[in-house]
Amino acid sequence: MMRLGVFGCSAFVVLAVLLCGANARAQDAPAPAPAAEQEPELVNQGIPRQNLFAQKYHFTPYEVEQYSERLGLSAEQHEIFVALFSAMQERVMEAERPLREAEAQWMEIYEGAFRNRDGETNPSSEERAIAMERLIELREDIDRLEAEWVALQERLGAELFADLRLLLTPEQVERLDGVHRWRHRARLMIWSELPYASQYLPGIVRSMELRPDPARFGADGVGALEAIFEEYDTELDALLLDRVAIEKEHLGIARGLGGDPDLISLSTADPAELAWMEGVGEQNLKIANMQKKYIRRIANLLEPDQARAFQERCRELAFPTVLGKSDALKQLDAMAGDERLSEEQRERVRQMLASYSSERNAINERWVRMIEDVVAEGEPRVLSSSTPLALGDTRAARNGDMSFFEIYASRNALDERWAKRVSDLRAEFGLDDDAEQPAG
Repeated sequence: MMRLGVFGCSAFVVLAVLLCGANARAQDAPAPAPAAEQEPELVNQGIPRQNLFAQKYHFTPYEVEQYSERLGLSAEQHEIFVALFSAMQERVMEAERPLREAEAQWMEIYEGAFRNRDGETNPSSEERAIAMERLIELREDIDRLEAEWVALQERLGAELFADLRLLLTPEQVERLDGVHRWRHRARLMIWSELPYASQYLPGIVRSMELRPDPARFGADGVGALEAIFEEYDTELDALLLDRVAIEKEHLGIARGLGGDPDLISLSTADPAELAWMEGVGEQNLKIANMQKKYIRRIANLLEPDQARAFQERCRELAFPTVLGKSDALKQLDAMAGDERLSEEQRERVRQMLASYSSERNAINERWVRMIEDVVAEGEPRVLSSSTPLALGDTRAARNGDMSFFEIYASRNALDERWAKRVSDLRAEFGLDDDAEQPAG
């Protein structure tokens, strides 16, 4: 008899009926997705940032859809899985409510300890002392509520996974551990925007359908590539878990100072905060350097043309803000192959495309070099969270170097100028501006 731990008895009956139908039609279920689609690149996946310490099992709707797609669930299996998830989500949200209420109360008292109700004068030292006593009491309540909440998620999450396994065909069960690893790794990797630190190289190789060079490696090439993937997974997982340990240490430091990392940002002048930033930054840099090492190892197995394409793709994903195509470039790309245009018109488009690309690439290369220089200098703020804006802020604040902002402004001006030229060209060629544009 199937156990659906997340549900009560009445829901069990409904889902048992659905399950019977799903099992009876298991032979009709769509084949699992091919291996190439199981671990796509983990960049720009739209995965919401999560508190990894309190959300070990808590799914998001996006992840439910990803599990269904990656496991190749049938419509009936998907319906049951969504119902199981919805029931778990309701339980988790109900248990979360008193925790969030306690946190809101903590914040209200904390803010009141530094300013009175009219916000004009600070409270007295006696009022602050009373407030701090209450904060300590509330912190204990919050810790208890959070522990209960996490324990509930772990229990319901484990039940959800067990129930999901009972829904699957043997072929789908074989894929389940791989999907679990995808989810865990994806949640950890989105924590860093440091160049190269958030890529998943086997997914890039598989999504590009790259193969080892048969002329050099013959039939042994595939096995050699898979062996590299296995080494890569082991090394990446170890580095990610080390970073989690650093984050957990920061969690303890923040609470030891009377704060809550979800509510309060410690001063960057605090030695404990700087130590955390340096620890996270160093770990992010280790991950980025590991990625570069495996990019070289993988590229060495590929045919020359595929190796170049792979390295270029990794570089694009490492600097998406810098190397991503503008709308004007995308439109020129589309116009260069537009059959509605004459060959003479398409040649004119290709010349404009070459000119624009050359100008833009020159600016982009300066931008990439600037980012790499700042990363190499090892600024903790950069290594722990290196958005392009943080890179520019860091360099400008440190030595007055405004090169980042000059590059940013010149690239924007170039894109605006070419956007106008492309718009004029489309009007000249009689192309409808309301027509479907290239996907962004």
